[in-house]
Amino acid sequence: MGRPIHIDSWAHDVDLSDLKPKDRTEEKVLEILRRNGKFSVFEATCNQTIAGIMTRLCRSRIKTDNSMGYPWTVVVEIDDIALHGDGK
Repeated sequence: MGRPIHIDSWAHDVDLSDLKPKDRTEEKVLEILRRNGKFSVFEATCNQTIAGIMTRLCRSRIKTDNSMGYPWTVVVEIDDIALHGDGK
């Protein structure tokens, strides 16, 4: 018998993994985080460039909440400005 699986998804226009190499900048990442209000660990580590940007942002410019559970992280504040609600 097979093992049960859980599929979790979040429908939005663009996520971090959709950024083209020329668009992989802090400001473009912040724009997506503002719009989506959350990100998955898979998005945040989709490539080395995004992973580096997310590491820098999490250490300096964004505050997060991990209460949604793996793999989701809610963005609570960007540059000390609160995002509305839970990012929906």
